[in-house]
Amino acid sequence: MREVSILVCGECGVGKTSVVLRYIQNEFVTYDPTIMDCFRKEDVIVNENLLLNITETNTDIEDAVYMNQGFLLIYDVTNESSLEPMMEVCKRIRQVNHHSVVLLFGNKNDLVSETGESSVNIQKMSTLYNIDTLMGSAKNDTNIKQCMHRIAQQILGLNKTIQPPVHKKHLNWNLFNSSPSIDQSSDLEMFKNKK
Repeated sequence: MREVSILVCGECGVGKTSVVLRYIQNEFVTYDPTIMDCFRKEDVIVNENLLLNITETNTDIEDAVYMNQGFLLIYDVTNESSLEPMMEVCKRIRQVNHHSVVLLFGNKNDLVSETGESSVNIQKMSTLYNIDTLMGSAKNDTNIKQCMHRIAQQILGLNKTIQPPVHKKHLNWNLFNSSPSIDQSSDLEMFKNKK
C-alpha cells in the first residue's frame, strides 16, 4: 500500500482539528487546541488503496516542510487575518520545494453568505505560489473528503517528477530567514494593505 504524507497547518481556531477529524472519523469537534497531532487513515483514491499520514500543526513548519509531500493550509473564512499567515507559510514551502502540492482551504464557509474581498487575495495567492484552493465546512462536512483526495491525487500525479528537498540544517536556517524576492515582497505588502 502506498503512503502519502500531508501536513495540515493554520492559525489557532481556524478548524484544523475539525477538518482532520471530520475526514478521519466523520465527526465534528468544535474546539480542540493542538500543538501537533498525527493521524493515519486508509482510503481508496482513484481506485488505489492509500495510507494517508496526516500531521496537524500550527504555522511553525520549518522541519515539517522537509518530511511531507503535500500541504493543506487552512484559514477561517470569517476571519480574514487568518489568511495572511498562510501566505508566509506558502512562501516558506515554495522556497524549499517549488513543486510541493499545496491546497489552501477556507473553512467555516457555512457561516458566511459571500466571500467578498478575501476572494481577491486568495486568487492573488493562488497565482503567486501556484497553489490549489477550495472552500468548505468541517461542521457541514462540505468539501472535506474532496480536499484530502485532491491533495493525494496531485501527489500521486507528481510523484515521479518531485525531487526530494535537500535535508541540510544550515539550508533550513537560511531559507526561513531570507527576505522575499522583490515580486513576493510587493505582493505581500499589497496583501497586508488590503486589510
